[in-house]
Amino acid sequence: MQRVLLSILALSALPGSALLAQNIAGTWQGALKVNGPNGSVELRTVLKISRAGDESLKGVFYSIDQGATPVNTTSITLRGSAVKISITQLNGAFEGTLSGDGNTISGS
Repeated sequence: MQRVLLSILALSALPGSALLAQNIAGTWQGALKVNGPNGSVELRTVLKISRAGDESLKGVFYSIDQGATPVNTTSITLRGSAVKISITQLNGAFEGTLSGDGNTISGS
């Protein structure tokens, strides 16, 4: 009986831990490579991601080297490890992959 109970408890813990691994809410920092009049430039960026009331993801983007004016994201999706971010106001999009440890997102 104890084995069955332990097996059930172990299995019921899996979905919760899987959901935690999929949480990208938080503050992300990185660099955006752009072509300027004097060649390629890296702009420091910050993206703050949070959960909306309906559990969807929302975000605010900041370009630190361009005055850090907040720009709301249009959409953020996370499917498995695939991350997609759209910012219509900037005519921009990002597609990347969340690392296995959940600490980095690599993409373009």
